[in-house]
Amino acid sequence: MVVTDTFGVRTLIRPAETTQVNPGETPWSMYKLAGDGTRSDFILMAPTLGVVSDAPALEQVVFLRDDMAAMAWAVERALQGDLDAPIDAYQMYLQRLAANPPTQPPTATPGGPPIYYTTEIPPPDNWIPMVPVQAPNGALYLRRGIMESSSPGINLQARAVILEPQHPFFVVDRAVPRSGVQVGRYFRFTRGADGSYFLWLARKSAVSGGSGWSGLRFDVVRDESQPV
Repeated sequence: MVVTDTFGVRTLIRPAETTQVNPGETPWSMYKLAGDGTRSDFILMAPTLGVVSDAPALEQVVFLRDDMAAMAWAVERALQGDLDAPIDAYQMYLQRLAANPPTQPPTATPGGPPIYYTTEIPPPDNWIPMVPVQAPNGALYLRRGIMESSSPGINLQARAVILEPQHPFFVVDRAVPRSGVQVGRYFRFTRGADGSYFLWLARKSAVSGGSGWSGLRFDVVRDESQPV
């Protein structure tokens, strides 16, 4: 490779693999295939995509900052259904409430207590907590957590494949900005130069709509004399 600088001087840059290294070490090289102590004489040029067709997102998760709680949330907006069609995760939460409604606060009665105390008001089921943790080297991460439910038989764990519920899941703290991040998982289809078909599951991220609040509150005291 010949580099011409702003003064018109041309400099020949020879391959880095010609540099002398320690015995037993393979010289560094880019875009070449290597193995068994040998290296190809050609440069690998990986094929690129041409025209592709993207299906609607099977899953969609929005990562939001919650300054009120000093943490972040992974909001499952869409989940992959049995027929590979997206399912509204919030509607699933509403259906769960309709089938198993929470305990309603008492109504005000003459001579009754003037206030009503609630230990916790939980967030919707599709709001998955991302708790800040610090690694031994000082790096900051957000770790996927679990919301405990006071209702029997209710499991408030992550369900989206994006959140990898089968094992602990960490996100670098700086990966979730104040503007939020929206991550989608979808089918992508294209054809090769010989007409062959290629179909795979892809992921795509984009800026979301900013920070959010889950509605999670603790130690709530309500005045019974005031309407809700």
